[in-house]
Amino acid sequence: MKKTKIVALAMSVSLVLGGAYIIDSKTNIAYAEEEKTIDQQMEEKEANIQKLEQENTKIDKEVSDLEKGLENLNKLNKELDVLTAEADKLYDIYAPKYEEWEKLDNLVNEGIAKRGALYEEYAALKEALAKDPTNEDIKAKMTAKSYEWSDQNKKVNEDIKKRHDQKQAMEADEKAYAEADAKYLQKKAEVSEEEKKVKGISEQIEEKKAIIKDNSRKINVLENQRKTLEALKSKEDEEIAVDDNEDGDKNKKPLDQQITDDKEKLDKLNEENKKQNDEINKLKEQMAETTSLRKEFEELKKDRDAKYDTYVNTSNELDKYRMEYSNAGKLKTELANSYFDAKNKLKENPNDEKLKKDVAEKLKAWQENNKKMEEADQASQKAEKKLLAADDDYKAINKKYKEFKADLESKEDKNQELEFKIGLINKKIKKNESKIKSLNSKLEANNTKILNKSKENANKEIDENPNLSKEEKDNAKNEIAKADSVEKVKDELKKAKALADKNLEKSKKLAAEQLADAKEDAKKEIDVNPNLSKEEKDQAKSEVSKADSIEKVKDELKKAKALADKNLEKSKKLAAEQLADAKEDAKKEIDVNPNLSKEEKDQAKSDVSKADSIEKVNEELEKAKKLAKKHLDDSIADEIARQKKNSYKENKDTDSQSYAKLSEILSTKNEEKVKTTKKKHLSAKTILNLKKAVARNKTVVKAAELLLDIAPQRVAKVRHKLVKLIKESKELIKLAEKTLAEYEK
Repeated sequence: MKKTKIVALAMSVSLVLGGAYIIDSKTNIAYAEEEKTIDQQMEEKEANIQKLEQENTKIDKEVSDLEKGLENLNKLNKELDVLTAEADKLYDIYAPKYEEWEKLDNLVNEGIAKRGALYEEYAALKEALAKDPTNEDIKAKMTAKSYEWSDQNKKVNEDIKKRHDQKQAMEADEKAYAEADAKYLQKKAEVSEEEKKVKGISEQIEEKKAIIKDNSRKINVLENQRKTLEALKSKEDEEIAVDDNEDGDKNKKPLDQQITDDKEKLDKLNEENKKQNDEINKLKEQMAETTSLRKEFEELKKDRDAKYDTYVNTSNELDKYRMEYSNAGKLKTELANSYFDAKNKLKENPNDEKLKKDVAEKLKAWQENNKKMEEADQASQKAEKKLLAADDDYKAINKKYKEFKADLESKEDKNQELEFKIGLINKKIKKNESKIKSLNSKLEANNTKILNKSKENANKEIDENPNLSKEEKDNAKNEIAKADSVEKVKDELKKAKALADKNLEKSKKLAAEQLADAKEDAKKEIDVNPNLSKEEKDQAKSEVSKADSIEKVKDELKKAKALADKNLEKSKKLAAEQLADAKEDAKKEIDVNPNLSKEEKDQAKSDVSKADSIEKVNEELEKAKKLAKKHLDDSIADEIARQKKNSYKENKDTDSQSYAKLSEILSTKNEEKVKTTKKKHLSAKTILNLKKAVARNKTVVKAAELLLDIAPQRVAKVRHKLVKLIKESKELIKLAEKTLAEYEK
C-alpha cells in the first residue's frame, strides 16, 4: 500500500471515528491520539443522523416553495403544447391547398408567357403581309396563328379562374393557420418571458434535491456504522467480563504457571492482531479507486452541460425560423392581394406603363416574400431535425451521467464503510497492543527473577568444579552474566563443564589434537583456495593427511600455496591475452565497417583500447555498430525522401534518366559478384570489399523498390527490368551474407 493512500486512509478514518490520528511507521496503521469510547461514538453518530434529517426537512420545504414558482411556467408550457398541436394540424390542412394554388399560379404564368409569344408571332406575320399583301401563304399562317392565340387566351382565362377559385377555397384555411400560428408565437413569447423570470429556479431545485439525496446516503452510512458499533460494544463487554475473571485467579497460581499462562495470552493476542491486519489488507483490497473516476465524472458533467446548451441554442434557433416563417405568412396574403389588385387595374388600362411597373414590383415583392417563407420553412425543418438529434444526444449523455453518478456514489459509500471498519479494527489492534505491552512487562519481570536464580546456581556449580582454572571460571561466569535467558545460562554452564572434561583429557590428547587441528586447518585453507583445481586440492590434502608432524603439515600447505600462486599468474596472463585478442578483433570489425567515418572509427577504437574487460570491449563494439546502423538508416531515409521528391517533380524524360542511372548502379553487382570461397582463402581486404558491396546493394535495392512503389506508371515500361535486377541483387546479397557468416564462425 502506498504511503499517500495510507495517509488518506488515516484522514478518512479520523473523519469517521472523530479525533486526531497518526500513522505507525512500522505497521502503517492509523491510531487515534484522542480516544473516544464506543458509547461516545454511537452518541455522535446519532447526533449527526438527526442533524442531517433536520437539514433534509428544511431543504425539502425550500424545494416545495421553489416548485410553486414554476407552476405558471408549467401551465404556459402545457398551453403552448396545445397551440403547437393545433397550428401543426391546421398547417397540414392548409399546405396541400397552397401547393395546389401554387401549381395553378405557375400554370397561369406559363400560359400568359406562351400567349404573349403567339401574339408576337402573329404581329410579325401581320407586318410581313403588309409588305406583301398578295401573299396567300402569309395570310393562311396569320389566320392559323390568330386561332392558336385565341385558344391559348381562352385556356389562360380558364386557368386564371381556377386559380382564383383555389385561392378563395384556401383563404379560410390560410387565415385559420395564420391565426393559430400567431397564437403559438404569442404564447411562445410568454413562455420565454416566464423562463427569464424563473431562470435558475430549476437549477436550484436540482441542486437542493441532490443535497437531500447526498444527505440520505450519509444517513444510511451513519446508520450502518452505528449498528457496527453496537455489535462491537456487545463483544467488548463480553471480553471485559472474561478478563476480570482471569485477573481474579492469576495471583493464586505459582510463578511458573503464571509465565506459561501469560505466554499463551501473548501468543493469542499476537495471532489475533495478525488476523486483524490480514482483515485490514482484505478490506483495503475491496476499496475502489475513485479519484480518477471522480475526474472522469466531472468531465462527463461538462459534456452533459455542453450538450444541454446545444439543445437550448438549437431550440432558440428553431423559434427564430418559425417566427420568420410566421411573419412571411402574414405578409403573403397581403402581398398576393396587392398584386392581384394591381393586375386587375392593368387589365383596365393595359397600356399604362406606371401600372405595368407597379404590377412587376408587387409581383417581385410577393415572390421574394414567398421565397423567404420557403427558406424559413426549410430552415425550420433542418432545425427541427437538429433539435431532435440534440435532444437524443442530451438524453443519452444524461442517462450515462446519472448511471455513472450512481455507480461512483455507491463506490464512495462502500469506501467510507470500509474505512470505518478499518478504523474500528485499528482501535482493537491498539487495545491488544496495550495488553501485549503489559504482558511483556510482567513476563520480563518474572523471567528476570528466574534468570537471576539460574545464574546464581550456575556460578556456584562452576566455582566448585576442580577441573577449571581461575581464568576459565571467571570467563565462564562472565558469559553467564551476559546471558539473557535461562537457556543461554544452561548453554554456558554446559560449555564450562565440557571445558572441564576437555582439560581432564588434555594432557593425553594434546599432541594428537594439535596435529589433527593443524591438518584440519590446512585442509580448510586448501579447500577455500580459489586458484587450485579439485585434483590439486585432493592431492595436497592427501599429502597433508600423510604428514606426521606439524612442520610437515606446514611444508605441504606451503607447496599448495606456491602452486596456487603459479596458477593465479597463469590465469592473469591468459585473461590479458584474451582481452588483447578481443580488442584486436573489435578494432578490425570497426575498421571494415563502411558506415563509420574515420573520426568515428578512431574514437571507437580508442574506447575499445581503454576497456578493462571483454564485456566492456563488446559494449564499445556494440555502440559502434549501432552508430553505423543509424548512419545507414539515415542514408536510406535521405534517399527515400529524395526519390519521393523527384517522383513528383521530374517529367517523363527525367524518369527515364533516373531509371537508367539506377540500372547502372544495380549492374555493378556483376563487378562485385560474390565468389564462394573457403575461409582460408578470404583475405581481410576481400572481406571488407564484400561487406561494402552488400551495404551498397541493400541501399540501391531499397531505392529501386521505392521507385516502383511511388511512381509505378512512370516506370511501367521498364518495370520488368527493375524487378529482375532487384531479384538478382537480393540473391547476391543473400549469398554474400552466407559466405561472411561461414567465415566468421
